[in-house]
Amino acid sequence: MSDRGGNSVGTEQAVFGAGFIAIAFLFSYGLACVTPFAALATIAGRSFNRTAAAAIVIVAWLLNQAVGYGLLDYPRTWDSFAWGGAIGIASLGGLALARPPLLEKAPQPLAISAAFVGAFCAYEATLYAATWFLPSEPVAFALPVVAEVFVMNALALAILTLARWLAVKFGTRIGVRGASIASA
Repeated sequence: MSDRGGNSVGTEQAVFGAGFIAIAFLFSYGLACVTPFAALATIAGRSFNRTAAAAIVIVAWLLNQAVGYGLLDYPRTWDSFAWGGAIGIASLGGLALARPPLLEKAPQPLAISAAFVGAFCAYEATLYAATWFLPSEPVAFALPVVAEVFVMNALALAILTLARWLAVKFGTRIGVRGASIASA
């Protein structure tokens, strides 16, 4: 595994990745189907290379599905499984927009904010597109619902950004091409 600059990922980054997954578990258990995948994709995309970020987002999604079906008793119906798959695809779509090349040299607060907005829009647009094929309630994409999901993702982004900053502060070498979030 390599960091965003192509350098070998060390033990500290692996520990950060494991901590990231642990936070994803807590979000999945506490927030159930409103797990903040746009926030998770943003921080993963800003912290790891493409392969590692995708692996982390996929593991977070798999963990979310395991928590949902194993602990929270999600319904075991075809449409529930299909929506689970749509959430996984939407999470990866969010990750794709969390890494825009134009933001590589931008100040960290701007880069993270813009990446988050892109990730959130991609995530929600992908889920909205899934309503063309999967059963859904019209209220699911009403402005108050989307706004609430945005706020939950923004709060999760703040928590994850703080966790990332603490990881950098206490020795984890994670950053965007050598720039750490601690310098922001």
